[in-house]
Amino acid sequence: MSDQQERPPEREREVIVTQGGGGGGPGAIIAVIVGIIVLLLVAWFLFGTVFGGGGGDAGDTEIDVPEQVDVNVNDGGGGGDGGGGTQ
Repeated sequence: MSDQQERPPEREREVIVTQGGGGGGPGAIIAVIVGIIVLLLVAWFLFGTVFGGGGGDAGDTEIDVPEQVDVNVNDGGGGGDGGGGTQ
């Protein structure tokens, strides 16, 4: 028998490399941008209707002006005529 002991062969280690998913194409980027715009519009609409009472009609440019009211001020009337002169 020999003095050297036989070693079992070393196992090869398998290294599994996982890569992240590939980036989306232009369609995915456009979809994200459109989604963000839609969310902003919905938030703006809800915020405006809840806190601002909603907007008026786009074609309604008429402004209501109250009628002018005549105010008569009583200033006490005119003074009397002066007395006649002495002769």
